[in-house]
Amino acid sequence: MNFPHRFDANEWFIIIASVFIYTLIFFLPKRFPISLSIFFWLFNLYIANFADFMIATKPLDLYDINDGPEYEFFDLLIYVLLYAPRG
Repeated sequence: MNFPHRFDANEWFIIIASVFIYTLIFFLPKRFPISLSIFFWLFNLYIANFADFMIATKPLDLYDINDGPEYEFFDLLIYVLLYAPRG
């Protein structure tokens, strides 16, 4: 797992957005049991990973996930901390 060469605006956005979304989740009323919430979290994690890797790999290669074509630690954080809890 590679770490970013430069700590720039992309990494700061991931950190700030993660803090914001988990603060929002903490203050929202709990409507589902914890087991169903974990299922939603894992399902969204899977869908985000699957969709991004389908359009970001060859032969399509439409975009890079974060800073470059290699998979970095902050790319993993995007999936786990931002895409998964959005559902």
